[in-house]
Amino acid sequence: DAAVGGALDRLQQLLDASVALGTVRRVVPAMLLPGQLHLVGRLNGPWQNARFDGLAEHMAPNQAMSRLLGAVRLDTRREVLGVEMDATFDRLSFDALRSGYPSLTPHGGLTGRIVTRGSLESLWLDADVTGDLGTIRALGTITAMDPRWAADSLDLTFSRVDLDALLGKGGSTALNGRMRLHGAIDSLVPPDGSVVMDLDRSRVGGLTFDQATLRLGAAAGMLQVDSAEVRWPEGQIVGRGA
Repeated sequence: DAAVGGALDRLQQLLDASVALGTVRRVVPAMLLPGQLHLVGRLNGPWQNARFDGLAEHMAPNQAMSRLLGAVRLDTRREVLGVEMDATFDRLSFDALRSGYPSLTPHGGLTGRIVTRGSLESLWLDADVTGDLGTIRALGTITAMDPRWAADSLDLTFSRVDLDALLGKGGSTALNGRMRLHGAIDSLVPPDGSVVMDLDRSRVGGLTFDQATLRLGAAAGMLQVDSAEVRWPEGQIVGRGA
């Protein structure tokens, strides 16, 4: 392990280097992504808390690739990975991410700018991205500790969101509107939290509606719909209950 650390230390200041992430994981268990990392730029700082400025490409074992240009600092000194980033992705591949986080459901990929600060346990996020699942502007704090995914007052503004591309189910949609998320989803325990969503003119399958609102909460294994309303020119549907 000392030899691995020494090899990583020697990567500092190199302008063109490739790193096998399996080798990195031997000394940094928080690094869950497998595959190869290619860096073209400048790497500064101790290898357990290094900042990279330049072009980075992640090639997953399934040949899916993500590519970014910007600044990224990975803090691996603790059990939970710290990520400080201000980068523009010309491709963020969900297939590549799924090689380390298998419960991820989105298909395809994203392009756009992502800024983060904190650790995967409590990560402040400012993102403006577009791709197969639609266009999303996100601002708030998230948890990305597979199988636990959580949001703390995460505000989303979105257009053309396709639930099939996002969740792998739900059929084709084109959703436009705003959402606030607070709570957690964990495959080991029931969901807990709240969702507030306001939709403008949108489409679900073959149905187009002018406006919709949804207020719901989940706790102790129960899902409570505080209010739900869908309006279209010929009428409306209103509902609530558990």
